[in-house]
Amino acid sequence: MDFAENLKKYSNVRTISIAFPASIFDYVPTPQLEAYLVGQVARAAVVFNVTEVVIFNEVQSDESQSRLERLVKLFEYAECPQYLRKKVFGIEPDLKYAGLIHPLEAQHHLRTSQIDCPYREGITTEHTHYEFKGKSQEFTIVNIGLSKPVHLPGKHPLNTRVTVQVDPADLRKMQAMLSSTMQAPHAALVSPVDPIEKLNLYWGYYVRSAASLTEAISGNVFIPSKKNFYDIIIGTSERGDCLDDIEFKKSEKKDKPNQEQGERPAKKGKLEFNHILVVFGGVKGLEHSAACDKQLEGCNDFRSIFDYYLNTCPNQGSTTIRTEEAILITLSALRPKLNL
Repeated sequence: MDFAENLKKYSNVRTISIAFPASIFDYVPTPQLEAYLVGQVARAAVVFNVTEVVIFNEVQSDESQSRLERLVKLFEYAECPQYLRKKVFGIEPDLKYAGLIHPLEAQHHLRTSQIDCPYREGITTEHTHYEFKGKSQEFTIVNIGLSKPVHLPGKHPLNTRVTVQVDPADLRKMQAMLSSTMQAPHAALVSPVDPIEKLNLYWGYYVRSAASLTEAISGNVFIPSKKNFYDIIIGTSERGDCLDDIEFKKSEKKDKPNQEQGERPAKKGKLEFNHILVVFGGVKGLEHSAACDKQLEGCNDFRSIFDYYLNTCPNQGSTTIRTEEAILITLSALRPKLNL
């Protein structure tokens, strides 16, 4: 199943995306603490069923680009089930301290004892063929983190992460049988959207990098060629409108408030959406991210690029709220209002 086609299927399910600048790591003094902070943000994303993590640059330089690529790799590493990491990532200098990332305990990070779920993440390792149903057939061997691999009918690309469906009864039988002569269970190749649609499971996030705030908002990982993918885009700032005073419109993006004329959302009801993006600023705030964006030069009110520009923690006791804290606060505050 084509990777791009799998991503397109996310257009049929509700997605939650978060975006933040790589500069949130500016004041992290060591690579060990950087990995730890990645783990904090990744866990926040998983807790709130985030489907897409977007990391964008505020300044363009070789150093900032190198850091952005390293952060993307660390977030992807955190999302990957533990039993696949060595095969997927190998040994890389950027992942030297990835062991400090706390386990996400995501629903697709299944342990060997968790064999009642019919879906598992795996990686294709080798091809084989043998007689099945009276004729010689080709299969692809897939490591799914259990005592034995499963066999996928057909010849599929190797060293590729896949989502498979396998009968839990076959898995229980396989785990109970110690005999090496037992034939590996057969699995079916499915889309990673299947566990979401059919069992309402959370199945991890994708990571996207962006060169600027504008690119973070205008792009998406699911259908890159499609502009305006998100129904709702929310910016967050201590200078935003107090979330407590906002009563979201029951509308689509076409009804977004006219920020330049001072209009604000005023209609009661939970906001209806399929794809939402929540954007966070760095140490210097989202205003600084906008000021660094050359595509926003000359823009009288950069707030107009958002559907809502919110302060989700009014009357804060600290003079600053760290981005990893803001993500938890904001998604917690939005959850009852948006039915996240």
